[in-house]
Amino acid sequence: MAEALISNKILPFTLKGRLLGGAMFHASIRQTPYGIIAYIADEDLVGRAFVDEERQVYVIVSEKNYGGALIGEKEAEQVLAQADYLVLTGERIVNLAVKAGIVHPDSILYVKGIPHAHVIKMRM
Repeated sequence: MAEALISNKILPFTLKGRLLGGAMFHASIRQTPYGIIAYIADEDLVGRAFVDEERQVYVIVSEKNYGGALIGEKEAEQVLAQADYLVLTGERIVNLAVKAGIVHPDSILYVKGIPHAHVIKMRM
């Protein structure tokens, strides 16, 4: 069982998604003085880089940033709802964020066909 800090609570992540054949994501979650930052990527993208030299756009899905807990869809939904800043890479996680109303489809950056989105939540 992996654990991630969210809203000053320990939220346990299980591997239920894997056992049920659901989508899996790598998530790295950090508590900072400015809020919770979460990097989430589709499971198969960690360790890869996507480069569009013509537009000079680079998305590097590094183990350092994304290589946290392996989580399922329900856990990813919780992280999407609770994090203050999100960096999302991959079709499944970005689509999940669109479905949740967190990412607008027009704000998605595609690099070599891979969707990528940043979200900053302004809380009052």
